[in-house]
Amino acid sequence: MRVFAALSLCVLLAACGGEGGETGQTASTPAASTPARNQTEVARLLDCAREEGVTLISAHRGGPGPGRPENSLAAIRHAAETGAAFAEIDLARTADGAIVLMHDDTLDRTTTGTGRVDATYLGDLRRFRLVDAEGNETSETVPTLDEAFALALDAGIFLQLDLKDLAPEDAARIASDVGQAGRSLIIAYTVDDGRAARGAVSAIGLSLGVEDPAALEATGLDTDGLFAWLGGGVPSAALDDRFAENGVETGSHAFREEEAGNADYAAWRAAGVEVLAVDDVIAAAEALGAARTHCPAVFR
Repeated sequence: MRVFAALSLCVLLAACGGEGGETGQTASTPAASTPARNQTEVARLLDCAREEGVTLISAHRGGPGPGRPENSLAAIRHAAETGAAFAEIDLARTADGAIVLMHDDTLDRTTTGTGRVDATYLGDLRRFRLVDAEGNETSETVPTLDEAFALALDAGIFLQLDLKDLAPEDAARIASDVGQAGRSLIIAYTVDDGRAARGAVSAIGLSLGVEDPAALEATGLDTDGLFAWLGGGVPSAALDDRFAENGVETGSHAFREEEAGNADYAAWRAAGVEVLAVDDVIAAAEALGAARTHCPAVFR
């Protein structure tokens, strides 16, 4: 685990882009600043959010909207342009082993095609078009993970990989092969998945489902570039404080509240949550601010 010591003000500003970055109110008790080290970009971004008391937006399924299907390049670019720090994307394998962005096991709901993804060859899949949530056909095709990585680097957004049936170590190596391990997070639903990903590529970021700081410490995982996923709803500020005391960031989602039309995004910021997964990126950014405003030094 990291040992946290006080930093000088100049190092803190350099790491978190303190020149005029907008800060929000948080109930967290700030931990001592993160010691200077050769951190990944994801680790620097998460530390900046914790130290500045801000909440970063993660665009669920890439941040779809009218004319922008879920898990599409258009959605990811729009999420970056409207203030998201992360685009959460779902991964699947085709019949010939290509890794593409797709949430469902079948093509029926989100494309003009039919059938199972893992029974369809990439060349055949490319003939189909993605449809948006209203069922409207778009010009977008199913992207590959390599295409998503290239777009994310160009647009200045970090990818959060929901692996589905893909092995965590495979996803970590792919991110490393394209030079983006330090700009990517793997969603680890179990400690074993987290260990497998970090065992393959130590620099890969992790979103780890763990709700107790002691349980996280017991895993032995390095918490640099890792945040604790607390699930849906607004967590208690006291729980976030306990993670913050060890320099660990937390994440949550606002899906149920958004669906009900009563999402108070500022409540997650007040609770100290550093990463908030949302369906409505525009509304969340209006309440929480754009990632580049908070931590400009991390973004290219």
